[in-house]
Amino acid sequence: MKKQLLNASNWIGIFYFIVTLFAALPTICFADCNCSDWISKGGYCVAYVRSRINSLPSPQGAAAINIPSNKDIKDVEEGDAAIFAVGKYGHVAYVEKVNRDNNGKAVSINVSEMNYGKNYTLDEFVKRWNPDKKNAKSELDRAVCCGVTSLYMVQKPRTSIPIKSIDHIWSPNHNSNAKQSQPHNSNNYQIRISNIDDFGECKVNGHEVASANYYEDTGWKDISSKLHSGENEIEFKVKNRNEGFTYYFGFMENNHIKWEKSCGKVGSKGCDEHLSKDKTLTKKIKVKI
Repeated sequence: MKKQLLNASNWIGIFYFIVTLFAALPTICFADCNCSDWISKGGYCVAYVRSRINSLPSPQGAAAINIPSNKDIKDVEEGDAAIFAVGKYGHVAYVEKVNRDNNGKAVSINVSEMNYGKNYTLDEFVKRWNPDKKNAKSELDRAVCCGVTSLYMVQKPRTSIPIKSIDHIWSPNHNSNAKQSQPHNSNNYQIRISNIDDFGECKVNGHEVASANYYEDTGWKDISSKLHSGENEIEFKVKNRNEGFTYYFGFMENNHIKWEKSCGKVGSKGCDEHLSKDKTLTKKIKVKI
């Protein structure tokens, strides 16, 4: 029986293997497209899952899903990587929860993921990425060729995915030497930058951990490994050439939002706060571990 693949005709989940294979090259090409800029932004599904499971193995080819399965699908657990044969390249997602029947059998999973979206229309692409108008159509065609979807660089949850839709599972717990991206106290800390006009960044203890340009959304990025015992400083900053800037900054601990600030709506309504003389606005929080 042919497996139903999560509405693959309408949705594209991109597991972009070329990220690791050719990361050392100055120009990254795939399917006759130069994808270096898209890869450097880190918005593909595999980049997100690696932010949650830093021991996820590097793919060995660019044409098919070939990260080896190391666990039976029926034994899937929270914290595993679920891999699906959807779209042209495939898709990987992080398993947040396993839903079981009354007998304890896994029947579906809830995941978090990036880049599991539809193809952009031209208007949507221009609004999100603001390319040069003369080159907008060719830039959209290149984005599609590079596997960029409407949810590129956007981290979103998806629930109740049937077990039968999973193609295989890779578990970091299968190898005792594998380590997930968790701090020493086993808590998980994440930040997010979105709703940005013109540029936003985040630093943890003085070191940049994330940035976003106009209309971009970093999704929730794990910063656990950047924190140390004692007091830590997380600094968010938005920069703008003129007035009318916007931003969203968020901090999450163990999947619960502990702090967030936002102002304005990108592309629609500017923030009513005021920038400093150097055209920046800074928000700082202290986190004690």
